[in-house]
Amino acid sequence: MFVYKELDVKTVVKTILESSLLVGAVLVIVGASVTFGRILTLERLPTEIATFILSLTENKILILLCITLLLLIVGTFMETLAAIVILTPILLPIVTALGMDPVHFGIVMIVNLAIAL
Repeated sequence: MFVYKELDVKTVVKTILESSLLVGAVLVIVGASVTFGRILTLERLPTEIATFILSLTENKILILLCITLLLLIVGTFMETLAAIVILTPILLPIVTALGMDPVHFGIVMIVNLAIAL
């Protein structure tokens, strides 16, 4: 790029500054979601939600369907990374209590959030 004189140093510096602003905004969102996730975990909200959902039904397919719908709705309004950081500590105890593989759940979660994007 520098060889063909298509890109000069000013453009590179400008691009780096714009990228830094975008990365900073994303890091603020991630930092807030990590803090929110920690607060939820300290308040034992994931355990309470897992107990509530498991008291409704113990059918794996029905619970996975409910989680899928939840992820599609949340993924529409939240950024994917923030949703993963917030919802994983809440939903993972439910999935492990049902005997589902956490890797399978992770794939389902990422695919659903990507579809909802």
